[in-house]
Amino acid sequence: MTKPRTRNPAATRQRLLDAAGELACEEGASSLSLDAVAAKAGVSKGGLLYHFPSKNALLRAMVADHVSRVRAELEARAPGALSGTAPALTAALCYLDVLREEMCSTPAGASGAFAAMLEDPAFMEPVLTFRDDLRALFARCPDPRRAAIVFLACEGLMHEKLTDAHRPEEGNDTVLRDLAALLTGDQAGCP
Repeated sequence: MTKPRTRNPAATRQRLLDAAGELACEEGASSLSLDAVAAKAGVSKGGLLYHFPSKNALLRAMVADHVSRVRAELEARAPGALSGTAPALTAALCYLDVLREEMCSTPAGASGAFAAMLEDPAFMEPVLTFRDDLRALFARCPDPRRAAIVFLACEGLMHEKLTDAHRPEEGNDTVLRDLAALLTGDQAGCP
């Protein structure tokens, strides 16, 4: 006897977002079709349209989902990191760890989100909000000037990763370790 399939709208929505991220990464956001996303996710087109009434709604949600995942990972490691209740230096170092993991993986969601942002700059809203929160976090560090340098270097590394112009992953790991040493004032950790 076959077990009846249970409906889980949240899981279906996530499968659609993941499929959209992979396809946007492979083909570019402008070439993304709702039919292809539905097929890749194993969902009917009607099921996709239930969650996302348009391609723009899907792309906007894909960007927001990626930012939400990174934000949640940072908050899991340093509760209060973005609200200002966690010690700033600890929270900033946790962000460097999250970024290191992001850089060492090949998240289709991140590349797909970037492709979507190129499609329509309005999709950048959650990214810009998160960036403002991160900028405020780094500004609360004991040495705001040094923290600003680290923050901007992180922005550059992520941009390189998302545009496929990045250095080998082991190079990113070294750079991120050096940035952590710079942030803490541990000059012995830097070459």
